[in-house]
Amino acid sequence: MEERWAEVIETLDEKGSKIKYQLDIQRLRCETEAMSRVLVSHEKWLIGAEAAVYEPKEQNRVFEQSKVSFIKRCDLLNTVLKCFVLNFAS
Repeated sequence: MEERWAEVIETLDEKGSKIKYQLDIQRLRCETEAMSRVLVSHEKWLIGAEAAVYEPKEQNRVFEQSKVSFIKRCDLLNTVLKCFVLNFAS
């Protein structure tokens, strides 16, 4: 009876570990997708801003937009990285 009980506990521990592993993988995929969306958005912005860089009147506007965009992207990336580190540190 005790052996069977030990087997049940071992099986539950294994299943718990597998579930935690699957949740970690799911979180990592979500974070990767979020980072990919940020990169795609930034790439589109760069392509749109490329033509404007050659026009002197537009250079200041593009510069200001890039500062704001960069700060927002850094904040988002920092949040995602903190979440990633916290999830895998535990």
